[in-house]
Amino acid sequence: MRTSFLAALFTAGVISVAAAEDFSRYGLDLKTTPRPAACAPVATTLPLLLRRGDHVCLIGNRLFERAALFGDIPTTLYPVGQQEEPVKPEGAKRKPAQAASFSRQPAAAAGSRARPNIVLFLADDLGYGELGCYGNTAAITPNLDRFATEGLRFIDCHSASSVCSPSRSSLLTGRTPSRNGVFTWIPEGSPIHLRTSEIALPKLLRAAGYDTCHVGKWHLNGMFNSPEQPQPDAHGYDWWLATQNNAAPSHAFPTNFVRNGTAIGKVDDYSAPFIAKEAVMWLREKRDAEKPFFLAIWTHEPHDPIASAERYEKLHAAIADPEERTYRANITQLDDAFGTVMQALDEQGVADNTLVFFTSDNGPEGAGDKGPGRGLAGNLRGRKRSMYEGGHRVPGIVRWPGKIESGAVSDVPTIGSDFFPTALAAAGVEPPAGVTLDGVNLLPAFAGKPAKRPGPLYWRWGGMVAYREGPWKIVVDEKLEQPELYDLAGDVAERTDLAAREPERLAAMMTRLRATTAELAAEAPEWPAAEKQRERKRKAAAAPVERSNVLLICVDDLKPALGCYGDQAARTPQIDALAARGVRFDMASCNQAVCAPSRNALLTGLRPGTLGIYDLGTNFRRAAPDAVTLPQAFRAAGWRTEAIGTLFHVGHGNRDDAASWEVRHTNPKASAYVLPGNQPPPDTAELELYDHQADPAETRNLAAIEPETVAALGRLLAAEPEPRLQWRPAREAAAGNR
Repeated sequence: MRTSFLAALFTAGVISVAAAEDFSRYGLDLKTTPRPAACAPVATTLPLLLRRGDHVCLIGNRLFERAALFGDIPTTLYPVGQQEEPVKPEGAKRKPAQAASFSRQPAAAAGSRARPNIVLFLADDLGYGELGCYGNTAAITPNLDRFATEGLRFIDCHSASSVCSPSRSSLLTGRTPSRNGVFTWIPEGSPIHLRTSEIALPKLLRAAGYDTCHVGKWHLNGMFNSPEQPQPDAHGYDWWLATQNNAAPSHAFPTNFVRNGTAIGKVDDYSAPFIAKEAVMWLREKRDAEKPFFLAIWTHEPHDPIASAERYEKLHAAIADPEERTYRANITQLDDAFGTVMQALDEQGVADNTLVFFTSDNGPEGAGDKGPGRGLAGNLRGRKRSMYEGGHRVPGIVRWPGKIESGAVSDVPTIGSDFFPTALAAAGVEPPAGVTLDGVNLLPAFAGKPAKRPGPLYWRWGGMVAYREGPWKIVVDEKLEQPELYDLAGDVAERTDLAAREPERLAAMMTRLRATTAELAAEAPEWPAAEKQRERKRKAAAAPVERSNVLLICVDDLKPALGCYGDQAARTPQIDALAARGVRFDMASCNQAVCAPSRNALLTGLRPGTLGIYDLGTNFRRAAPDAVTLPQAFRAAGWRTEAIGTLFHVGHGNRDDAASWEVRHTNPKASAYVLPGNQPPPDTAELELYDHQADPAETRNLAAIEPETVAALGRLLAAEPEPRLQWRPAREAAAGNR
């Protein structure tokens, strides 16, 4: 709130000022006192500097109406000579989910603005459709909604990846994850980390005189709080409180926070409120008040495993589903934590000279209508881990008083890597020389002007690639085969693939995409492979037993008709020998009595009901893009993964999974046998033919005696176009039917 005040100092009035008294939570009432006739009004601003014994009366043209709407107006009065150590408020508590009155009281006189403070507030798995300011009418997010009215809201804002670690690396380096080396999410113990050779934003700002702090999730190394990998302080943070990945065991009373290298044990609070309190404590007590500051606040909310305080659950009591209620409450919990930090900026008198940027690391988790992750991507296709818009289009809101018009909305395309050059430009710091940046300075966009972006927008994860030039976007597998083309200007939900209608445009874009991919590959570090090799050697030295090879043989349509299962007619000596040397399960079952659902369950560890796959045609990456396959897990752990044959039941519209295999999958057609001697005899009828008029029960196969009819029907079948996938997520189907 920007309010003009008249202040009068007088010797007989309302408030007596004594040293160390706290006036930060005084509510001002219109009827407090009449204005003394002898008072000579003096124009001033908050904070006020008072001498011992002075009295003050405040009269504001909008102050009282704002107080009526929002309650107490946060103000801070400093005794003369003590402004370097402001009087701390006596722990007044805000009501949860009540919007703070972000007063933005100026810290310096007009025309003497110093270098701005910079705050990066990053949510975890927050979807594009989660907040009230982005169209969710049921959301209880008053602080973020208010924040949007005070700043600029981007409606074409994107994370640099559809998963967490790569997105975070890009925010701090200004470089796409494919270039900076954090190309995937980082599990605990992984050798992957943000290298110190990448010049991180806090390091540059600290060198330029900024005080720096990180609180919340880190997720930029696998060996957290270990000397084997760089920790937040190695990237330029003076103060840090963090977890490797998620708050554990959940957002409720986590036990895995580390402060400046020291584990702190169980936290007596929920994750987001605890992080916000740490940020406020640092602002009040630990930062150097003589320096500008960079503060990164990276919450765990609303990432799974979700837990929400009862006070936020009660606000969503009308939601019957307990999991959905907890999820919605979790976002309100996040919103209230944001409000806590914003209020602290006001109380410290620094809000008016602070650039605050709020965004998310990727799209929402889960299926949207089941499980603990009930995140919403609005009307967008895809979710977390997807290359479609719902996977990486996220909220993006920025406020910078005096630099950004309140309530502005921008359709300028932005991506996470833009934060790095934008923050440097705002601080007046030159980007590092000789470093290729993929992000652009958004300061022109803050003023309603286009931001010059010389190159495309590029995303890559999970065996898929997305590439965008203007409104045109390609989604394609990492082998750059079978591309899809969308015009986001008229189809932001990506429902109409224009690849067949725009062949020339597609061809030209694919040429540039191949060039971009090659350019990124040329600079991409080789360290992951080297680090993995060193990790293998380290573990081998620690453990004398080497890790085993794993061979999985999947047989199609085989019941226990084997000698080792007692079948007297079977001649299966090799399998019988295997059973004799190992373990035979007499109660083994597959997950589904049809191949594709059963195979997908085998390779993902997820039931067909969880995957939502019951047919032969659904590609599990489209149905469940967040699924991690068995070979994918082995590959991430350093195994070489290969496949031969129909492992994922490739066919019927299903396709191979590039993320699973280090070596390209070899999958000959079922009828194409390797050895000529294994070819079926010519008189073998591999097709079945039935006369439904004479034999509706299909008891007599006529294929061998009606070869001409078989041939004629085969020609008709060959003329039919290849079937397309009919599966769509329930939310997409509902949206398409509206």
